[in-house]
Amino acid sequence: MLYRSIFDLVRDFLHGEALGGQEKVLMKYLKPDLVIIDDFGMPQLPKRSGEYGGPKASA
Repeated sequence: MLYRSIFDLVRDFLHGEALGGQEKVLMKYLKPDLVIIDDFGMPQLPKRSGEYGGPKASA
């Protein structure tokens, strides 16, 4: 089992991306049988976290 806050998860992936270790970070989250991601009390995430879809397309 792996328990992480959403902020830890985003930080881990951003850190892995910066150091070229995305695969190692991904394996950290894929290895356990159970991964719990806590988003309790979640304020705004960093812009690079995927929460933002980028500019909205005009209709």
